[in-house]
Amino acid sequence: KQWSSLNTIYFCHLHLVLFQVQILLHQQLIFLNQTHPTSDFLFLTFHFPLPTFYYLMNYLALDYGEHRVGVAFADSELRMAFARETIDQKTTNLFERLDQLVKINKIDEFVVGMPYHPDGRTDGKNVVVEAFVKDLKLRFPGMPVHTQDESYSSVQAQERTSYFSKKKKQKNKAVIDQLAAQIILQRWLDENA
Repeated sequence: KQWSSLNTIYFCHLHLVLFQVQILLHQQLIFLNQTHPTSDFLFLTFHFPLPTFYYLMNYLALDYGEHRVGVAFADSELRMAFARETIDQKTTNLFERLDQLVKINKIDEFVVGMPYHPDGRTDGKNVVVEAFVKDLKLRFPGMPVHTQDESYSSVQAQERTSYFSKKKKQKNKAVIDQLAAQIILQRWLDENA
């Protein structure tokens, strides 16, 4: 059994080393393509793909509101959520912006904050969010859309910005929205490790 576990550890370590080597080769070949764009280098690049045993997943979280939508980002490697931006629906088409974000960041899955009462009962706001989730699934067919309890996420976001002055808080409501999305996404990552 001890020999078997040592073999497993050695095998995993070897795979990680090979993975790092392949990434370095991949990056070097991309650089060579940019500096010496020849067909030979292009051929090499496409014949050194990233290993199939590891696939990086990218997540986009949304704190949906009828006026503003907070956005946060994370990947499966770091598993740390980062506040990204706030989409103002009065000035920006939400789904057009989401199309851009999905393409730029190669998003694989969505996480949407769902409003619930502390005792688990649904909030009146959940009807609006559920309708948005349906629209999201129609807009991005085949892409998983997860929901995550968003209870107190806005309160936590406000606590993180407690050092703002009152005037600054009013101007920076958008910051609170994206911080709330970050909190929602981090909860989902922690619960789905």
